[in-house]
Amino acid sequence: MLLSHGIKPSWDGRGRFLDNIFVERLWRSVKYECVFLHEWPGPRDAERGLREYFHLYNQLRPHSSLDKVPPAAVYFRTPYNPGPEGRRDPVPILLRPESGGRLTLT
Repeated sequence: MLLSHGIKPSWDGRGRFLDNIFVERLWRSVKYECVFLHEWPGPRDAERGLREYFHLYNQLRPHSSLDKVPPAAVYFRTPYNPGPEGRRDPVPILLRPESGGRLTLT
């Protein structure tokens, strides 16, 4: 099925980092910016926290590899307004857990 759509699977060797570099980078961000910062009481709380994190990651968090624009703005080709001053310089964004396990940008 993949080949019929012009997609060539890459199975050139076990542990080849280039095959998974984007996924590995994503999971590193998820672990260090979300998972390791929380002690969720149960799986449903963890799922909610991860959903919130992925929303922030895709919709709000600027990415240096995308010229400081969130992935959703690039993917959907929508304008990105980073703030009232329209700044595009790197601004550190920290995800801070609130009481109840919700994430906020600081």
